Amino acid sequence: CGVRGTRRGQPVRADGRHGAVHVAGRRGDRQDPNLGTGPGSLTEYGSTSPASMIDLPQTYLEPILLKNAAARGAKVRFDTEFLSLTQDEDGVTAVLRDRVRGEEYTVRARYLIGADGGRSSVAEQLGLPIDGQMGKAGSMNITFTADLSRYVAHRPSVLYWVIQP
Repeated sequence: CGVRGTRRGQPVRADGRHGAVHVAGRRGDRQDPNLGTGPGSLTEYGSTSPASMIDLPQTYLEPILLKNAAARGAKVRFDTEFLSLTQDEDGVTAVLRDRVRGEEYTVRARYLIGADGGRSSVAEQLGLPIDGQMGKAGSMNITFTADLSRYVAHRPSVLYWVIQP
């Protein structure tokens, strides 16, 4: 979509590093297997896009996507709830609710993207299955700056999970 050259901040290049490392404790004595690793997985990642993979936090990615969507004529709405959809051969009509005003309205489009998470109302209405267990854990993002390379240089990855530090 043309946003490749508009990255902000210093995203982590994932070339040669991919998946997630799970460790227990501050010293990382026990390391669980990496996710998304193994023979051929980097090739598999690389075949999905002409752009190289980077680990870009949502706080940087979302403004880039919003700016580029608006530049292409998209109307972006926040505080909006999906209620229902009807689909025909020409497209989709979605019924939405403005959560601030409490008003319902419809939007007609050629297609609908259900990017509304693991508890997707869109997927539920369409009867699409979501595999896996829901609600197993919570997470919190804490942003800080520190040179941790001496702790992780021997196990490169784009994501580190420290469990019960």
